[in-house]
Amino acid sequence: MGSEQKVLDFLCSSDDDSRHTERQQVLLELLQVGGVVQFDEGRLLSLAEKAEFYQICEFMYEKNHLYDRIIDCYLKDPLRKEEIFNYIHNILSMPGYSPEEKHSVWDKTLQHIQELVSMDPSKSAEMVSVHFVDEVNPLPQRYRRIIWCSSF
Repeated sequence: MGSEQKVLDFLCSSDDDSRHTERQQVLLELLQVGGVVQFDEGRLLSLAEKAEFYQICEFMYEKNHLYDRIIDCYLKDPLRKEEIFNYIHNILSMPGYSPEEKHSVWDKTLQHIQELVSMDPSKSAEMVSVHFVDEVNPLPQRYRRIIWCSSF
């Protein structure tokens, strides 16, 4: 096993939960410097998911333009869960993303609409009014009521 793989195994080991954030940050910094360290991407992603390193998963998904999968990272990460609304808004409204990428984020958001409404009805209402206005009718009646009431 190469030294890079040993480092990866060490950082992603679940033996020391007290240093979870620090280990994730070190690995993220190693990835951001790019060419210095090369990891097998499939193995990296598998270990990061197991270690609940959601920022690492996000980094890898972003690198591979899998923006819809980043939504799951935000939903699973208790420290960044509230940032999901900004993330969705940015992907759907900013230039630089293909129609296919935007559509996959749009679909994934609709799949999680119930959870998003439960998290923050007001932000969900704002998001729906901006990006999903044509989809309000298919939403279950109780969510339409929550979203409508939250917009006032």
